[in-house]
Amino acid sequence: MRKGKVVVAEGEIDDSFYIILSGRAAVKKENKSIATIGRGECFGEMSYLSGKARVATVSAATDCILLKISATLLDKASESMQVLFLRNFALTLIRRLSKDINNNQGKGVNVSSQ
Repeated sequence: MRKGKVVVAEGEIDDSFYIILSGRAAVKKENKSIATIGRGECFGEMSYLSGKARVATVSAATDCILLKISATLLDKASESMQVLFLRNFALTLIRRLSKDINNNQGKGVNVSSQ
């Protein structure tokens, strides 16, 4: 993915999410920068899980290599592969939530609404 290219746009509906294999991505909500994410991090998972519209726009802050995970394609994988994937996916989300809670401790931030 070339620097500056929009990967997902706020408001769109899609059944996929992405894992950053290399590079950095910029996350914006209502055109305001809210985060920069990098290697090993994922984005788009809320839409992947809920089937609802994207809540943020993510674009390549640098040239990136991304792995796209599609629910449609994952449904075609073997049951054992799906179980393995979902277990690792859940662990990734738990680590992210734990990190967010630790980073926001004492800041008066309601992490349940983020």
